[in-house]
Amino acid sequence: MKTYLVIQTADVEIVGLDVHETKKTAVNQFEAIMAEDKLTEPDGDWSDNELAGTLRIAGDDLACVQLVEREFFKEN
Repeated sequence: MKTYLVIQTADVEIVGLDVHETKKTAVNQFEAIMAEDKLTEPDGDWSDNELAGTLRIAGDDLACVQLVEREFFKEN
């Protein structure tokens, strides 16, 4: 089962973590945080240097929001 995480950081500390079952709701929250905090996404190909599963990232060292896709397996 795919799960989508929206992670907010400030000064490298996690200040928010939300779990979503659909990509659409996660993207909506990610974009709302971006707009509210006036964060921008980096230009170019940044994905090779980031956490595996990161779909989008915005901000800088002071404030950041990250959208991560993870596959979790359900136990029987």
